[in-house]
Order: sequence, then structure tokens, then C-alpha cells
Amino acid sequence: SDVCSSDLNVISKDFGEKVQVQQRVAEVTPEELHAWQARGENIILLDSRTPEEHTQACIPGSRSVPGGELPLRITDLRATNPDATVVVHCAGRTRSIIGARVLQRMGIPKVYALKNGTMGWHLAGLELETGSQRLDLPAPSTEARANAEAFAVRVAQEDGAQFVDAGWLAERRKRGGNLYLLDVR
Repeated sequence: SDVCSSDLNVISKDFGEKVQVQQRVAEVTPEELHAWQARGENIILLDSRTPEEHTQACIPGSRSVPGGELPLRITDLRATNPDATVVVHCAGRTRSIIGARVLQRMGIPKVYALKNGTMGWHLAGLELETGSQRLDLPAPSTEARANAEAFAVRVAQEDGAQFVDAGWLAERRKRGGNLYLLDVR
């Protein structure tokens, strides 16, 4: 049977929910986050969506760090603020959960996923920011690159993933057959 376009993300959403429950990813509600902001608590607020989504509407004060870049960027983002609570948000909740879990696996303390993301923020009656230009980040430091690479190697070993290079991929493509390339950004 054909899959309706509204059903395309069901599998990834189910995966996110399983990660949230099984890996105990801490969540913060929009109301709690808003109260933290109002009290001036020390927060690094990261929008794990695309820069285009971030510019369209985001949680006030967040900065764009697409999910695939979180491991590469977190070292530098925390360098001058290592005691901050880190909150990851997305549109709904799946990318928030996955991003927060990645940071947890990196050993970053005090990491939360924003429950229901920007949608939850809006539904709670809180105002979204539009037109944010907090998009560009400087080139990652040597330390940030080293931390991200070490994390990738560790996770690959822990999870049984293998690395391949461009030569292997080119040879595999020549052989034909089923090959699935996934862009996980």
C-alpha cells in the first residue's frame, strides 16, 4: 500500500520516543524553560533544526546548531560557560530528544530536550522569535574537532558501526545492488 505523506515521519518519531524513554533523556517543559529564562538562569539554548527553520521561528535567545553539528560545536559553545544548562529544541520533539541524547553520550552535564519544541512553546502561549540571525558559528577549534572525532570513534565502537572511506564507497557503487546513503543532518 502507498504511504501517505503524513505518515512519512512516523518511524523516526517512534524512534525518538523510544530513545527518550529507554535512554532517560531529561526534558524541560516550555513553561519551565520560560521561568528559567525569566530568572536569568545560565542556559545555552540550541536549535537543532535547519538554519532556515531557525530563522522562520525559534525559541527566543536560541542559536542555530543543526543536530548533525552538535558534537562538533558543543565544546566551543561551552568553553566560556561550562556550568550552563544546555537545552536542545526543534520543531516538535524528535530532533530535540536525539540531540540531547548525543550530548548526554558525550558526557555533557545538565542537558535537556525541550518538550514539544517550538510547537510546545507556541501552544503554551509563549511568543516565538522570528528572523533570528544567530546562524553562523566560527570554525571549530582544534579541541572541538578532536572531541567530536573521539566521540564518533567511541560511539562507532560501542554501537558496532564501521567507518568507510571514499574509495570503498566508489568501489561499492560500481558493484551495483542495494546501497543506501543516508544524510543524517
